Amino acid sequence: MIAYISSWFKEYQILRYLVSGFLAAVAFFGTLILLKELLGVWYLYASTAAYLVSLVVSFTLQKFWTFGNTDTRMGAFTLQAVLYGANAFLGLFLNGFILYIAVERLHLWYVTGQVIASVVFALLSFFVFSRIFKKASGSA
Repeated sequence: MIAYISSWFKEYQILRYLVSGFLAAVAFFGTLILLKELLGVWYLYASTAAYLVSLVVSFTLQKFWTFGNTDTRMGAFTLQAVLYGANAFLGLFLNGFILYIAVERLHLWYVTGQVIASVVFALLSFFVFSRIFKKASGSA
């Protein structure tokens, strides 16, 4: 059974992407709730900090596991990190915008708004990440 599940992960990149995204989301929501609920940080600041924490988790998982890119040469790694960071930077603004609209305009709970923002960004990012970590050349 474990071998069967393992073969699914090897065969289906999208499944690895979803699992990586789920783990990054756990890091994100754990940080968000810790900062907002336990430490009383304003929801937009808490969301920004949580986004940055999940960025590190996501980059690591997406590069090495989801897209199987093991190129650790400084130039290739740096270029991938910069491109990934640029996508994440745009995603941070998209995230904040969607979250603000959901909470302030639609009067949704901040966690609901964050789920909506996360789903939108995840769908857009798969295609960007697959280009950043393309395997053929081993670099971006």
